[in-house]
Amino acid sequence: ASGLAAASLATAEPRPPRRRGGRRAGPGPVRPLPDLAWGVLIVAGLGVLAFGALAFFAFRQPLREQVPVERARYEHSAAFSYVVQVQPSFLYPEGIFGPVRPTPGARPPAVLPPSPFGNRPQPPSGAAVFTRLARRLELDVDYALRSDLPAELTGRYWAVVEVGSGAQGWVRTLEAVPPTEFQGGAASFKVSVDFGQIWSVIDAVERETEYRPGSYEVRVVPTIQVSGRVGSEPVDDTFSPPFTLRLDRARIILDGELVRSEPRAVTEVAIREARLRLPGPLAGAWNPPVNEARTVGLAGALISLAVGGLAGAVVFLGLGRGEVGRIQARYGSAIVTVSGADLREGQVVRVASMPDLVRLAERQGQVILHQALPSGDHRYFIPMDGVVYEYVLPARED
Repeated sequence: ASGLAAASLATAEPRPPRRRGGRRAGPGPVRPLPDLAWGVLIVAGLGVLAFGALAFFAFRQPLREQVPVERARYEHSAAFSYVVQVQPSFLYPEGIFGPVRPTPGARPPAVLPPSPFGNRPQPPSGAAVFTRLARRLELDVDYALRSDLPAELTGRYWAVVEVGSGAQGWVRTLEAVPPTEFQGGAASFKVSVDFGQIWSVIDAVERETEYRPGSYEVRVVPTIQVSGRVGSEPVDDTFSPPFTLRLDRARIILDGELVRSEPRAVTEVAIREARLRLPGPLAGAWNPPVNEARTVGLAGALISLAVGGLAGAVVFLGLGRGEVGRIQARYGSAIVTVSGADLREGQVVRVASMPDLVRLAERQGQVILHQALPSGDHRYFIPMDGVVYEYVLPARED
């Protein structure tokens, strides 16, 4: 506000003096003011405006805010290893294919969604055996719940075998392992898949439907359910990593990814220091902590006020200047400087102070004449009705 007032005063046209007795007095000049003090006053006013707006927005926002934070608490992991029992032959003289185990240090991929068959990416290809020779798949499942926090868990596991012909076909589920209890965060069990039983199911469906797609998918789906606590967090979770086979009348292609994992994240509400959110186009331009913005806004506004007050004192009160400068700063708009005065003989009345002379000039609607005398004194006077009212400032007081 002080900056805007200063700008308006700096560019204002001089007012014509008031009429008295039907005559217009001579024009009063705009009081001369130090340019530097005016500039400081304007800058200080703008500073008060800017820092005040910053403090306003900062004090309207809370110091702390609640934000959701995801923290990884634990991870389900399952490793598959298998052996395929085959008919002894020239290719498989010992009647076995395998064992096939995970590569040490293999990075586990994300678990494929459990169903339906056609709504997920195809599992990666692994080893292949010939359908005519394959008899049984013996799949070992090693499960572990990994966490950096102490865990107290119990659980149970079971497994099913899903046989299907694709997303647009059919699916049949066979029980493979009944529900079994276990203690702790780890369990190992075996799932057996009889290929003879699988082909019996396929042949029966083909005879009933006369639908023969040519290739089929078999998914061994072990399910591990755990409950208890991990650290201070309660846990009641289920993990179902699939092991997938694709088969036709010629070959059986087994899953090539032998490690599955699923991290579990717990969402917590954290309290953090709020950051300033400015409105409109300023949003995102600067977002310090609210507490810091409050401090900067208040400190900047107070400093700007102090600097503006000092500049205002220089401009309007003549702070730091001599008595002539202070009089000019305070009453300059009512003073006209003259080089000489030819006054006829009349009564001279000397007033006690400059404010007394100013009051007389305001009451009579006249300007105050200022004359610098050869002696160094400064004379301020008003000729009025044959009487001269004056105030003389001795040179030693200037």
